[in-house]
Amino acid sequence: MLEKSLAKHKIDVISHVSNAEAGAGIIKIGWIPDFQHIHLSQMFSAELLEYRNRTYLEMAREADAVILSSKDALADYKKFAPEFADKGRVLNFAQMVAVDKFDAARYEAIKAKYCLPEKYFYIPNQFWKHKNHLIALKALKALKDAGAPVPVIVFSGLARDYRNAGYLSELEKYIGDEGLERSALMLGLIDYEEVYYLIRYSAAVINPSLFEGWSSTVEECKAIGKHIILSNIGVHIEQAPQNAEYFDPADAAGLAAILSKYHAAPPPYDDGALAAKLKAHEARTIEFAEKYQNIVLSLVESGKKSKAVSGGGL
Repeated sequence: MLEKSLAKHKIDVISHVSNAEAGAGIIKIGWIPDFQHIHLSQMFSAELLEYRNRTYLEMAREADAVILSSKDALADYKKFAPEFADKGRVLNFAQMVAVDKFDAARYEAIKAKYCLPEKYFYIPNQFWKHKNHLIALKALKALKDAGAPVPVIVFSGLARDYRNAGYLSELEKYIGDEGLERSALMLGLIDYEEVYYLIRYSAAVINPSLFEGWSSTVEECKAIGKHIILSNIGVHIEQAPQNAEYFDPADAAGLAAILSKYHAAPPPYDDGALAAKLKAHEARTIEFAEKYQNIVLSLVESGKKSKAVSGGGL
């Protein structure tokens, strides 16, 4: 069915496919978000590990090119499928921006809607175990145990992990056991515009993740010039946000020290510079689009040359 439809509409390339039966002559571009299942195999069932290994290897074998979101992911890909290493292409995505300005009255409405305090940190990650929310809670506990001021961390994102069904309950239990109910505010899913407002008005954004293919949270902060506190994993360093401070994702005390510093004196945010930041982000978005276009066109050109050599036509 797919093969006939592609031929009918004279489609030469399909992209971001897994292992679709596209038919001979159709250029296929695969996409692998990351190799988290290799580095954090304990977070995956045996069935899911087998599925990812099998489908990723099939993709590497069958696709004409495989897109990876970072150099870090490309290095993993080359180890995972060395015989198909030359098919790897790095394409750093640029995140969509949901605002073109920040309105103080709009923020006050959002603040009232979610009962936000005057000062807080923000973690906008989905509630997946590898996002490592627990280390942020442990940092709050470290501050509480030391008798230091304990800031509020606001969390938002999909409150479900299909690989670890009990993860959210684990976080909620820790919050209750350690008496952190007033310092950990769980919002669940919120509107994307609201995400940007919370990024802007937070003391700083935190991404304590154990693994990323390319962090959308980092790209969101880069887009508007927001300070971010990051785990020192390879991808976060590769993304190189200008206003970043790094910590070991297993070191609660180290994160606690950074939170204490930012809580005492949050970095100022320059709304007057937003237009320039967004213009720079637009340039990165165009660069992303052009690089993707070049990947596609180079494959099409290679296909034409192959057809010419074999006596066929595209």
